[in-house]
Amino acid sequence: MIREDFPFVRGALVYELRDSRDGGCSECRFGVLRRDFSPKPAWLSFKRAMVPYVERILSTGALVSYWRLGEDSGTVARDEGGASAGAYTTSAGLGAPGIPGADGDTAVALGGSGGRMSAPHDSAYHLDGFTVEVWVKVHDAGDSTEWRTLVKKGDGPADRTFALRLLPSSVARLRMTMGTPEGVYLDGESERDLELERWHHLVLAHPAGGPVALYVDGDLAARSADSGVPASNAEPVVAGPSGSATKVAIDELAIYRRALDADEVRAHFRAGLDDLP
Repeated sequence: MIREDFPFVRGALVYELRDSRDGGCSECRFGVLRRDFSPKPAWLSFKRAMVPYVERILSTGALVSYWRLGEDSGTVARDEGGASAGAYTTSAGLGAPGIPGADGDTAVALGGSGGRMSAPHDSAYHLDGFTVEVWVKVHDAGDSTEWRTLVKKGDGPADRTFALRLLPSSVARLRMTMGTPEGVYLDGESERDLELERWHHLVLAHPAGGPVALYVDGDLAARSADSGVPASNAEPVVAGPSGSATKVAIDELAIYRRALDADEVRAHFRAGLDDLP
């Protein structure tokens, strides 16, 4: 039978599958079918359908920090994980349109004239085995001879815990880096450029003592050739290519104290797009 009382499942029909032997619903199963009857795979569990993006992130194990970046005024970027509230520069553009799955929560426009968000160091950021997750929309890649930071903690190879940056160029080519105590970068580069004016889900995941993996839009895009442990520092977590011609919107930045696996990354990507698999 079709259920009409699940408004959180947008653009789809919810089917209730009853046990025909007794007509009851003690062990009902639920499915979701696109209203356009798309031939693409369209079924998922009722439990998954009812979990908004923000609740999915907050319920993910080992969450350390989660900046939704949805403030519409002021200079404070609230950390839902509780480790370190951030601060916006005065040129940050609050209230920018956010990702589709954020249920109306907004994003922040950074870069260009210097907009960025900075969150002070916390002891929780001494990590080995971690994930950095963020949504980015590049409005204008600019024509730059400099690296364009999307999110980072630390600068040099001996103190950079992590970084997601765009290479110096006129396009949006993504590179991940993690420094080590020995002053060596573990890095990798996406083979394709980020499309302008489109939200992209970026994940840097590092299992303890292992290589670093880069995921773009739910798929593995690069993996470092070497393994290691991350460098430690007392530098802030910084989001935004301050001082660059590059203009971006950034949303839903999160840090975890473990490496998310490929299934978790893919599930977060789909939830952020408000997409049925």
